[in-house]
Amino acid sequence: MTRRPPLVPGLPLLGVGHKLLGDPESQLRKWHKRYGPIFQFQAAHFNYVCMAGPDANEFVNGDGKAYFSAREFWSSFAREIGSPNTITALDGEPHRQLRSELKPAFSRSVVESGIGEVLDLTRASLAGYRPGDGLPMVQIGQKLASNIVGTLMMDTIPTDEELESLFEYASTLTVWLSVLRLPRAILWLKGPRFRRARQVTNDLMDRVFAQALTGKSGRKLLLQTFREAQAKFPELVTDGDVRSVGFLSFFAGIDTLGQTITFMLWELLRNPDTLARIQAEVDQVFGQHDGCPLADAIRTDMPLCRAAFMETLRLHPTGFGIVRSAACAFEFAGCRVDKGQDIVVYTTVCHRMAEYFPDPERFDIDRYMEPRFEERQRGVYAPFGRGPHKCLGAGWAELQAILMLAGILYHYDLALPDKMVNAMKIMRTTPTLGNDFRLHLAGRRR
Repeated sequence: MTRRPPLVPGLPLLGVGHKLLGDPESQLRKWHKRYGPIFQFQAAHFNYVCMAGPDANEFVNGDGKAYFSAREFWSSFAREIGSPNTITALDGEPHRQLRSELKPAFSRSVVESGIGEVLDLTRASLAGYRPGDGLPMVQIGQKLASNIVGTLMMDTIPTDEELESLFEYASTLTVWLSVLRLPRAILWLKGPRFRRARQVTNDLMDRVFAQALTGKSGRKLLLQTFREAQAKFPELVTDGDVRSVGFLSFFAGIDTLGQTITFMLWELLRNPDTLARIQAEVDQVFGQHDGCPLADAIRTDMPLCRAAFMETLRLHPTGFGIVRSAACAFEFAGCRVDKGQDIVVYTTVCHRMAEYFPDPERFDIDRYMEPRFEERQRGVYAPFGRGPHKCLGAGWAELQAILMLAGILYHYDLALPDKMVNAMKIMRTTPTLGNDFRLHLAGRRR
């Protein structure tokens, strides 16, 4: 007979929900240290089983991958945006089929085909600021990411109002419908600001759709990939799925990359020796290629920039875990998990464990160099999730982040104000340093 996972004690009715409000990642890390690779906790009306550690990551990615379902978490969100078969809400063979069709559109090669455009957009992102100006880096990063994603995938760049509305709308849906699992009818209680955000977002999706249909873009757009998938699997890809093609791509790609470039710059400015090494690498490679290196040069000659990206995601993953439900009953680490059980797989718990990453709080890009290669340990490094739903755009994100970082460092000198050295990371839909976080533009290099 297997046992149920150990239960974290909590308050009547509330459980331990109040402990998860501010910094859920560190709280789960403490419980993992105390209770082991599997435990359960009550948070208000939810009961979650948490699985964490290298064995959990390997289980989700291997023998147990068929035991986890994403449908329960994302289905209400998907219905609200009119995309019943959005890829985040599919499981099993339908998910595999659609993922296979969409994979080329989210690959690294798409960014490689537009390196010059990405670097031009990166340089332009700070061109309007003067030396001494404060830089609202979260907003700048999100706007830059939206310009890149919009250019390479949609042939449509959102306006500032559209971007703000998209985040307002998507964040509300994520919290209310996915995290809290409230009925969609609850959205009627939201005020005019939410309704305005929903309308502006829907208008943006219509604009993306109409622009793609003009055929004026010189590249294959994401909408075309979805329409080809619809022709191949008409029962799987609905008209609503095609129409809302830009929604998740904008929201997921823009917020995560916008936050990541901010964390990268923050960590490098707090570690000037590391910044100097990366600055030298960027200057050398970019200088050899007239400011626009080819894809091969970025892949082979810029290992430090890649390591900075990887170390940033170790310390500041945009998603520290995945939420699933049990598609069937199964056993893990000697414990029974029942069918329908809500599950949190804390995929990044090892990122700050000294047995895998010595001196884990230290920003150290040499972890990813020979002979250390700490990220290659079994099941310990998972910034893009694990299992069938592992981030489809991981290669895209890596190259785009490297280009954003290198483009900024090649053209601008930045400074970190004293009051921002110990800025606090806060949790929204993704971890962030917040809209009040500022760097200073110290000067222009070119």
